[in-house]
Amino acid sequence: MAPTSSSTQRKVLLVGWAGANWQALQPLLDAGAMPALNALRTAGAWGNLAPIKPCVPPMLWTSLSTGTRADKHGVCSFFEPTDEGTGLSRVAAAQVRRPTVWNALSTDKQSSVVVNWPATAGGEQPHAFVASDEYFRQIHSATQARRDSQYTNGRLAKHVIECRCAAGDSADERFGRVLDALCHVHSVACGLVEEQPWRLAAVCYPAVQELVDCSPNPLTRAELTRSAWRLLDAMLAELMSAAGEAVNLIVASPCGDAGASTPLAQMGILAAVGPSIEPERQVYGATILDIAPTVRRLLRLKPDSAADGRVLSDMLCQEAADRRSPYDLTPRDAAADAPRGAECRRSSFEVAPEVVSADESQLELVRWNQRLNLAHALHDSNRVTDAIACWRTLWEERPAEPAYGVNLASCLLRDRRLDECRGVIERLPKSEREGVEVQLLLTRLALASKDIAEASALAMELSARREADPHTLGEAASVLLECGHPDAAEAALRRAIEIASGNAAAHVGLARVWWQRDDAEQTAAEARKALAIAPAYAEARFLLAEALHRAGREREAIPEFERCLRDQWRTSDAHSHLAGLYAKRDAAMAVRHRELAGV
Repeated sequence: MAPTSSSTQRKVLLVGWAGANWQALQPLLDAGAMPALNALRTAGAWGNLAPIKPCVPPMLWTSLSTGTRADKHGVCSFFEPTDEGTGLSRVAAAQVRRPTVWNALSTDKQSSVVVNWPATAGGEQPHAFVASDEYFRQIHSATQARRDSQYTNGRLAKHVIECRCAAGDSADERFGRVLDALCHVHSVACGLVEEQPWRLAAVCYPAVQELVDCSPNPLTRAELTRSAWRLLDAMLAELMSAAGEAVNLIVASPCGDAGASTPLAQMGILAAVGPSIEPERQVYGATILDIAPTVRRLLRLKPDSAADGRVLSDMLCQEAADRRSPYDLTPRDAAADAPRGAECRRSSFEVAPEVVSADESQLELVRWNQRLNLAHALHDSNRVTDAIACWRTLWEERPAEPAYGVNLASCLLRDRRLDECRGVIERLPKSEREGVEVQLLLTRLALASKDIAEASALAMELSARREADPHTLGEAASVLLECGHPDAAEAALRRAIEIASGNAAAHVGLARVWWQRDDAEQTAAEARKALAIAPAYAEARFLLAEALHRAGREREAIPEFERCLRDQWRTSDAHSHLAGLYAKRDAAMAVRHRELAGV
């Protein structure tokens, strides 16, 4: 028999918002302009969602829906050359090599609804109702595209009018099509969510930035941005209403402002609420790779053994966090779960990826970008051996691109292939070798080669550069500290904080300085400053725990080490510390931690 408890029947509504970050949305939330998102964040779990590199939308959205990086899921660009090599088409479901969450549901004979998700064209399955991104693109690229009024009701109409008024006469001819497409996606999503049976509904809304880019006037763009986010918030409220009760809702943005100078602005957003979600819970350390494993857990699907992400157990209530067996469904229930009238209804959404003719130079550019994006993805994932092979080949084919050589040298250094790294740097142009990035590589290379005098001299020179940014100063300080120069390291870190006050990494660096000076109280103070800026900073948490332990504040140290275990940071060391801390408190716990530490 299939499970009958209500908890096993929970649905998941996954909503994708492109380009959202909390820094940009906070003024709207404070002004009460986004009540749906504000209620979601207040009642449920929320946090930042770290992107992965490179920030290419089809790659990011596919990583979010599969829980894997590009080298596994296979999507590395916007376009794909045709098999005949005569044209290009947008990436489609055929290019996705790992199962998405709706693929996994379909295998389990359970239904899903997928609307406007990138790389889904041609991916129709017996139990997945897919209105692909290509469907909406082809509809709204046509000159006879319908007006947004055909897709909106009274509750949304005022927000649509706001957008049109904010754009004014300065918006170009694309504005109407983009707004129409946004309203159309929402209309189809609400209709399918209301009419079709589903365990998972995944809806990806067009980016607000696409609307904003239609207006060249800076004053108009600011008001249009606010109006567009208010419209999206109203759409979220309506979609939630269409989904009904007993639904676990997750709103996710795989990347914030990719061009922003601060890491926080580059972060996407995560907000979730529902029967299986812990209320009033802030989530730390989440990445876009964690969404698919978490959705699988909520739906009681078998985990993907190739997933690069983890289940966000901290935001799930205990019942949901403990689920590990796949959802059991009898053949009879599976048949009843199939979409009603699916064959006649879904045919109106089925479109083949549009193929455009391309000459050899255009095809070569797409193939090159695919290889380049794959190299960046491997580099970012620390799959160094594969990244080295990619960067080496790219640089051999285009030796005039020094950035490829710099990335190759960086990977070689991480792989401890020091002579090869030195040889690559020597081949770079002089102007490139004198730049900050390569000088940092040379500094790290000297330290790895145990040439302390050379590493110290290079780090001193870098920290004295007038143009040094906080990252450069932090890296130089790290080397200076390793070389036994805590005073010089402290000076560099304090200069970094002067440039950017909210610099958690610089406070961690200062905590290390005070740790080297054997001052546990100052170490703890700087670690707390770092955690106040970035609560998920696991290294800061461990430094704080060690400092509290050394200062004799054992009761405070225990929960900090236990948090390090939950964050999976230096687990063996954390278990060793906890074994000592529990020795006089709880003998059984002490023995358990010694065993887990491998002592």
